[in-house]
Amino acid sequence: MDSAPSLKNKDIHRYNPFYAITIWLIASAYIFYKYFIEVAPNVMNQDLMRFFHASGTSLGILGGAYFLAYMVMQVPLGMMLDHWGPRIVITVFIFLCAVGTLIFALSPVISIAILARALTGAGAAVGAIGCLKIITMLFPTRYFSLMIGSMMAIGMLGAMTGQAPLNYAITHFEGWQNVLFLTGILGLILAVLFWLATIPMNRYVILQKTIKQRISWSSLSIILKEPKNWYLAIYSGLVFSPIMVLGGLWGVTFIETVHHLSRQSASNAITFIFVGFVIGAPLFGWLSEVQGKRLPILRIGTAIAFVILAVMIYGHSLGTIILSILCFLLGFFVSSFLLSFSLIREMNLIVFAGTTLGFMNMFNGLTGAIAEPMIGFILEHHWTGTMAEDIRVFSIKGYQHALSVLPIVVLIALILTFTFKETFCQQREH
Repeated sequence: MDSAPSLKNKDIHRYNPFYAITIWLIASAYIFYKYFIEVAPNVMNQDLMRFFHASGTSLGILGGAYFLAYMVMQVPLGMMLDHWGPRIVITVFIFLCAVGTLIFALSPVISIAILARALTGAGAAVGAIGCLKIITMLFPTRYFSLMIGSMMAIGMLGAMTGQAPLNYAITHFEGWQNVLFLTGILGLILAVLFWLATIPMNRYVILQKTIKQRISWSSLSIILKEPKNWYLAIYSGLVFSPIMVLGGLWGVTFIETVHHLSRQSASNAITFIFVGFVIGAPLFGWLSEVQGKRLPILRIGTAIAFVILAVMIYGHSLGTIILSILCFLLGFFVSSFLLSFSLIREMNLIVFAGTTLGFMNMFNGLTGAIAEPMIGFILEHHWTGTMAEDIRVFSIKGYQHALSVLPIVVLIALILTFTFKETFCQQREH
């Protein structure tokens, strides 16, 4: 096996702070965009069921198609980013995401909509991993946790926009198709902007060509042979799954049914998940750097998230205020999971940053691809045949059975944290 190439972070950090922050902001804007389109079906849930005459299972497949494509592309994208650099790769995949959104907006039948969501998910796959690669390239190691937390905070602002504000926009622009079509056009504009802004980044490709070992499948084998990478990746996917499920497809209708709120009130409550995430993500990143430790914060956040999920799912008619507080706390404490990205980066050589982070992020897509169709299938199993305005109405019992998987997987994630080793915020050098 070829030995790993030596590449210091100081060698990569070649650009001035103004340039680094500018590129990071544009890449983070795509994170905003990505999360907006990712969670949009949550608000459009009933509209989609009505328009496509969809069952719970087929709607779950529609939601899962996005995450399946997202998952499949993670490792190949990480390798592409390590080999070619961000400029070409990120631009192309932003374009694919925008095209997928346009096709989804124009889809006449659910089969085409599923394919469109898969294309959108494939394009969206570059969002987090591309921005993480940019952070690794352009910022000193000591800023990594803060920058990833800030990146995710911007992403959660996009998810917030995809809740109550999207619900308002659908009404104002006379339908979800019009809103998504405009969203696709904005994606095309963002692709052009990123391409133009990253012209100086071609120097990074020149730097990469000085490395004797080309980033290839051999680098992936180095990552896959480390059990600690698997534990961290599985943890990440499990603990983030409640955000994807509640914020992405089933949260609004769950709150409407189990807690007896209106659609607007339910979407307002779900929005607070992302408000909590926006505040918690950079705060936990900063606290871990101050303490010089990752694991205590990560474990405490995961444990509290487990308790909050149990209360939300098994409680009855909790009311708008209590639910909004619980949603806020859920997003706040789940955001501590981002420290696992710092851990996996620090445990592996920095030259493999894109591949390593792509491998880890793959599990976030995997859990979404499995969880959303699974929950739809369980709901369908408990369906009593009740219909309202051509939409299937699922029961309180059905939702509680279906969403019981969420606290279970978070508990498993908490147990996994005791297999992790503390890095003390130090990057592996060899």
